[in-house]
Amino acid sequence: MLRAIGILWVPILQSFRKMGAISLCLILVGFLAGPAAAQLGPDDDPNEYDNPVVFTTPVISEFMASNGSKEPLDEGELLDEDGDSSDWIEIYNPTSEAVHLGGWYLTDNADNLKLWRFPAGVVLGPGQFMVVFASGKDRAVTGAELHTNFQLDAAGEYLALVESDGVTIAHEYSPKFPPQLSDVSYGLGQYATEIIPSGVRASYHVPTAGDEGEDWTALDFDDSGWSSGLTGIGFGSTTQGFEVIYYKANTTVTDLDTAELVISNPSYQSEVASETASVINYFNTGTEGHFTDNNPFPSTTNDADVDDFVVLVTGKVLIPVAGDWSFGVNSDDGFGAEMSNGSSVLTFSYPSPRSPSDTIVTFNVPNSGFYDLRLVFYERGGGSGLEFFAARGRYTSFDASRFRLVGDFANSGLYVMSSSDEANTNVEQKMKNVNASLWTRVEFEGDQIAFFDSLSLQVKYEDAFIAYLNGVEIARDNFTGTPAWNSAADGDRPNELSSEFVRFDISELLDDLREGKNVLAIQGLNDSKDDGEFLILPEIVAASNKMIPQYFSVATPGQYNVAGAMNIVADTKFSVDRGFYDIPFDVTISCDTPGAIIHFTLDGSAPSETYGNEYVGPIQISTTTCLRAMAFRPGWVSTNVDTQTYIFLNQVAHQSSNPFGFPSSWGSTASDYQMDPDVVNNPQYSGRIRESLLSLPTMSIVTDKDNLFGAQGIYSNSSAGGVAWERPASIEYFFPDGTTGFQVNAGLRIYGGDPFRGMNLTRKKSFRLLFKRQYGPTKLNYKLFDSPGAATSFDTIVLRAGSNDGWNNWGGTNTQYIIDEFMHRFQLDLGQVSPHGTFVQL
Repeated sequence: MLRAIGILWVPILQSFRKMGAISLCLILVGFLAGPAAAQLGPDDDPNEYDNPVVFTTPVISEFMASNGSKEPLDEGELLDEDGDSSDWIEIYNPTSEAVHLGGWYLTDNADNLKLWRFPAGVVLGPGQFMVVFASGKDRAVTGAELHTNFQLDAAGEYLALVESDGVTIAHEYSPKFPPQLSDVSYGLGQYATEIIPSGVRASYHVPTAGDEGEDWTALDFDDSGWSSGLTGIGFGSTTQGFEVIYYKANTTVTDLDTAELVISNPSYQSEVASETASVINYFNTGTEGHFTDNNPFPSTTNDADVDDFVVLVTGKVLIPVAGDWSFGVNSDDGFGAEMSNGSSVLTFSYPSPRSPSDTIVTFNVPNSGFYDLRLVFYERGGGSGLEFFAARGRYTSFDASRFRLVGDFANSGLYVMSSSDEANTNVEQKMKNVNASLWTRVEFEGDQIAFFDSLSLQVKYEDAFIAYLNGVEIARDNFTGTPAWNSAADGDRPNELSSEFVRFDISELLDDLREGKNVLAIQGLNDSKDDGEFLILPEIVAASNKMIPQYFSVATPGQYNVAGAMNIVADTKFSVDRGFYDIPFDVTISCDTPGAIIHFTLDGSAPSETYGNEYVGPIQISTTTCLRAMAFRPGWVSTNVDTQTYIFLNQVAHQSSNPFGFPSSWGSTASDYQMDPDVVNNPQYSGRIRESLLSLPTMSIVTDKDNLFGAQGIYSNSSAGGVAWERPASIEYFFPDGTTGFQVNAGLRIYGGDPFRGMNLTRKKSFRLLFKRQYGPTKLNYKLFDSPGAATSFDTIVLRAGSNDGWNNWGGTNTQYIIDEFMHRFQLDLGQVSPHGTFVQL
């Protein structure tokens, strides 16, 4: 099936340009993604979404220049082998080959590239990470923890990875990295995404002898008769309920910080006791709470009022449906609580609550499923009482007829499991004592798969597994040989190992991924059919080598940089929108983020944190201008680049053939930027130019002039094609009345084939826009064509210069530029299949 085709024409202004100049009148052709490519021309190939940036060496993917980690370690924290919070540097190998780092260098001094040397024998495999501590301790022993002889300057400094010749810089932060914040890392956002995250829906089946020979791993296998549930899938011997640990403190506990210290440091504990509880309902003094059951805390001193103690409650709370849920904690002196499922975090606390009505918080829960609970309660004086209760709906005060204890499943609707149980779907009754094997299938959608260049499978499992992607085996562990419907693992795997993901690099299997539907199939295997522990919990993570520096609020040493930054700087706003103007005006640029700095440019180049003019006040616009701006704040994710094109109509017709700052040639061909003087100065047309400019929608393409006309520009090298000759650009589409249709960032290429790519026949070149992740959205969703049945969502758009239309008289004055579009519309009017078209000016 061919991709749907639409054409946008602009013949009116075509006569205003000399054949040697860039035409203002281009034809727009849009293609909708389909299973087969249309015949687009020699520039098109099935790998059109290849990554435009290919790293050929390892890079410094992340570092922390102000490490404040301390025991107990939170997520993203890291201490060295001495227990010190040393700064660290993460090296990542984005290539498909192992790299021998022995003899390479790390340095923070641009004048001394051989500052610290990797020891011989250090190898970094494809897709692997390595952490080197920038501690100043200077330890370089193969197989041991590595420490540089320098430390990092949080104020910002040069940092580089240098190859073994001591001259070639593999990767650098130059002239220096920006100021760093404590416990905030900095590095390269790797466009990593979880194609299959934990907790997705999977189909599963306990096979029988009758299933032997089934091609159940195949992409098109019908699993509609199987059961389904959320991953992980398994079972264990862990008792349903909350894990409760009681800590009697030997210090005064008046706040959450002290409570956390009591939990983490045995020197602050005089007594510790624990139990598993189906609900959290503790009263110590006879003072009844809102539920009648009266349970003592798990302590030997629970018969009397107790001062200064802490209770830690953990568990998995199943929220069965998304929507509003209200939670409350009854606590005498204070508590802090958090529920999270990996993508959503619900937190609530109170320093000194006195009644349930003080502590009720309502959340709009975005996703159903299990949420990990961590509740810390503390008591300064006697008379303690602790409850954890909830109600479905939105409540601001306690209602005894609505709220029920969490874990009282029949009444509250909230089921509780131990936090150590990874299984969201329990298959014990279906599998235990029946079969040691379980078949699972997870369907997922692929979108621009060719953008990614590394792929990994992460699995928590007990005891073994064999994984298949679209019917092809991609990984296995703890099983040898050919699997049968009732195979068992080669041996019992220690249960504690199942709590950690094991990563398998499957980057060489990227070609087995496909656009659209994919299937990950896994045969999970227990060591015997009567074993009491089983788990299969897979994730697939894809990443691209297209990396952009940014801050990360949660560091990820040794992992892909997918954690979010501290915050995102608010988008820039312009007081005047793009459009057509006749008199000068001032533009103010604003950003709602306090402390944000705005950089702008007026020449089409993209501003950044280190490039452009700093905005300090209104900018006067008096000529046709491409105003581009971005905002940044140290420690935050910067904005993207916003673009506003202001066109002064009276100046367009008189634009110079050699404007200042633009090259006088495109490759070996003399350049020409002006409108045709024979048209501009002809009384027959000169009075109609303004009217004509306002007769059609306008598409403005803005990019650095070197991207088009420089030595490596795509216009200067118009015969070159493919992804290597693709450049970033801003695309604006607006109407004669100044209203905006869209603004989008995309890739830009020259389009077409011989003879029109060369400069000997025409200097008007066709362009192609490609919508990719590294620039912005992966599709342009916009109604470009008014005719019924036309496409409204595009992977790519081609801006045709109409060369074939102009071929009939070599671009002479009587050349007809609308023959193709006339025939297309004629075909459509006859009810035939044909491209859809409209007119724009570029």
